[in-house]
Amino acid sequence: NYEQTECIDSIPIGFYCNNTAYNTIDKCHAHCLTCSGKASNDEDMKCLTCDNANGFYLVENTNNCRQHPYPGYYLDGIILRKCHHSCSSCSAKPILNDFGEVTNCDTCNNLFKYYPIENTQVCVNRTRDGIYFDGECGCYKYCYKDCLTCSGKEIDQYHMNCLTCDLINGFQYFKSTTNCLKCKSIMKYVNYEQTECIDSVPNGF
Repeated sequence: NYEQTECIDSIPIGFYCNNTAYNTIDKCHAHCLTCSGKASNDEDMKCLTCDNANGFYLVENTNNCRQHPYPGYYLDGIILRKCHHSCSSCSAKPILNDFGEVTNCDTCNNLFKYYPIENTQVCVNRTRDGIYFDGECGCYKYCYKDCLTCSGKEIDQYHMNCLTCDLINGFQYFKSTTNCLKCKSIMKYVNYEQTECIDSVPNGF
């Protein structure tokens, strides 16, 4: 036993056999429930299982036990698994959207230039269809609904800041107003200001 006062039949929880000639036992790292040997340091605890009752869990691909919550990891059963690289913190397994972006980050990994899409838990590091980066809030925002891509928030009904339009779905681009309209595909006319579709040609036009 640990005090070297008697022989025991099995290794108690929190101890390991040190495989000396005397077959004595030594204590595991304090965070381990069971271990394979003496901990070298806090980065090499040699844990096999952790003291879950006191909130310690095994970090995936290591022999270390950390207390939950642990920065950059989420708890999956009794294993702490690393968050997706776009998240600096998360609480569950990554869920991806159609763009391959994680939709359930708690906070974004700004170190790698990931920032949230406004009012979502999606973290991205590039513009793509439907979003633009707003330096004022340090976040991505959605383009006006009819834009495919845009340079920023719509200014007013005459300038939507669209860069490209969804041509496949019948939208046309009007450079002077930076608007996207689909009037022709629905058998209507574009009004003079190029801001909306109208049913008929007005008098004088």
